[in-house]
Amino acid sequence: MRVADGLRGLLGRGCRDECVVLYYHGASDQQVERFRQQMKWLAAHTTVIPLSRAAEAGNGLRTCITFDDGLDSVRRNALPVLRELRLPATVFVVAGNLGRRPAWSIPANSSERDEVLSSAEQLREFPPELIEIGSHTMTHPNLRKLAAVEVRRELAVSKRMLEEMLDRPVASFAVPFGECHAETFTLAAEAGYRAVVTCEPRTVRPGDSLIGAGRFKVTPDDSMLEFRLKVVGAYRWRRLWRNLRGVSVGAEATAIALASGKAASGTATEGASRG
Repeated sequence: MRVADGLRGLLGRGCRDECVVLYYHGASDQQVERFRQQMKWLAAHTTVIPLSRAAEAGNGLRTCITFDDGLDSVRRNALPVLRELRLPATVFVVAGNLGRRPAWSIPANSSERDEVLSSAEQLREFPPELIEIGSHTMTHPNLRKLAAVEVRRELAVSKRMLEEMLDRPVASFAVPFGECHAETFTLAAEAGYRAVVTCEPRTVRPGDSLIGAGRFKVTPDDSMLEFRLKVVGAYRWRRLWRNLRGVSVGAEATAIALASGKAASGTATEGASRG
């Protein structure tokens, strides 16, 4: 019975009362209609909720929409769709790079290399009742390569800068590149973040902590079949595969270690996807 339950979970059939947090980067002019189709499907087949409510109990499949980096194509192309369908979302912004091209490594074949981030003025166009602004650090570094004092600065300065700039609270944080020391979760909580999301393909269950929550990577170029499979959690097998290969520690193991006070010197590699 346990084996069958495990297989159903890996294939996404065990997440009816769980929350699937999705993460995008951009939505280019060429991708906007595909993005609209995906959002219409989400609205019709799931309950889309704000990230802050991801661990609340609910009936049926629930989803959260997030975007990493703060690329301006999200404002131009995704925001009108989200407004039209009244779908909440969280946009994680690299606070020290506003209005400029990304200063971090992006694959050469990615259309995002030619994009710029929204400026401070453009970020103010996101309606606070629908779109939450979160931090994605000041400079988009690999936090696993930084000393604790540098991580604290990336967490605290970006949060303070965005709150002062936008005159709204910033309570969520997304880990750049999906990689960090386990201590980062503790530092983020101490800095005042109530949600810290990774790139670990893992659903959020009712009552879970949102510090170290997993997400599933999606793009507007995903076929509708692939998109639907990701939404129902069918890509959770990737986490198991990475763990077997020794690539990922996993957020659940990290949370257990943090709770027992043993994770201060550990490392959490929350997936190889660019965040």
